[in-house]
Amino acid sequence: VANDVVEAGSGCGTDTNRVAILDAAGGRDELPLLPKREVADRLLDRVAAALDDRDAARQTAGMQEAPR
Repeated sequence: VANDVVEAGSGCGTDTNRVAILDAAGGRDELPLLPKREVADRLLDRVAAALDDRDAARQTAGMQEAPR
């Protein structure tokens, strides 16, 4: 997560932030200026969704293995 500290209302000493979320595939999602709590909530939602996707993929891969 990259925080735009040069924008007015963003960075340390403010109640809001504008961030860009970078992913391993090279994607970039820029959030608008939001309260810091909202930024944190959105980040946690993404982390939870990524963990759910990972766990679902592991379960699917495990189901595809031949029974022993």
